[in-house]
Amino acid sequence: MANQLFARKSIDKLSADATVEGGHNLKRTLGPVNLVALGVGAIIGTGIFVLTGSAAAQYTGPAIVLAFILAGLGCAFAGLCYAEFASMIPIAGSAYTYGYATLGEFVAWIIGWDLILEYLFGAATVAVGWSGYVVSFLRDLGVNVPPEWCNASGVQLVQLPGSSSWVRNTEQLAVSLASEGIDIATLPHATGVFNFVAALSIALITILLVRGMSE
Repeated sequence: MANQLFARKSIDKLSADATVEGGHNLKRTLGPVNLVALGVGAIIGTGIFVLTGSAAAQYTGPAIVLAFILAGLGCAFAGLCYAEFASMIPIAGSAYTYGYATLGEFVAWIIGWDLILEYLFGAATVAVGWSGYVVSFLRDLGVNVPPEWCNASGVQLVQLPGSSSWVRNTEQLAVSLASEGIDIATLPHATGVFNFVAALSIALITILLVRGMSE
């Protein structure tokens, strides 16, 4: 039983399985420029703009520079590992295939589900950040999306005085407004129902991917 759980496939076997699939193979349609653009897009995504300010304000302060350097070193080592894996096993499958060839089927199964969870939460996080940008852009054009339909379910929101912006109703915000002589209870409130803008963005990108990466 243990031997079956940790059964490994040789590189030759993986390559043969990839070619046997026939019409289900992934076609290599991305060139060097496409891959570089894809990598930069994955690194400089919504999160780096949304989270950096919060991290610097609440945790690291001026040490945010050191945090970026440490993160960059980690990314460099991870990139070198993937480069070595990709040169050894030049077929589709990412970390799942690499795990199957080196650590066994059980570990590869766990890695595969981890990747699905990573993409699930990563896509959701980026979509939420992108939603904030779109809502802000539409607001500048005079189109106000109801706050109930661009925030997660149950999120308590309050409209800032003299502004059309809605932010999370937190104790820190209440204290900040109180210091300016503003009672947060007197401001308009709303409760998030569903982030329609984020869901729409994921749906559109899904349709694009289903039609094909070359599109």
